[in-house]
Amino acid sequence: MTTSSSNINSRSVQHLYAEGQRYFKGQGTLNNTLVQLTIDLKKHGIDYMVIGAVALLAHGYPRFTEDIDLVLTPEG
Repeated sequence: MTTSSSNINSRSVQHLYAEGQRYFKGQGTLNNTLVQLTIDLKKHGIDYMVIGAVALLAHGYPRFTEDIDLVLTPEG
């Protein structure tokens, strides 16, 4: 994604930086969403696999992301 400087202000940059710090510490919006999502999937017996940047982070390759990528079984 390319963002022009006219679309970025200092407050949004500070917010993104703070959210990035929380993400890499295992905190923040995305991490909280992932926890709740996995609880719900397990509760309903749905098999899943986390892929993408979140999976890379779990394996020691930090990469910031704003989404959670999942693979579900056809039955799920």
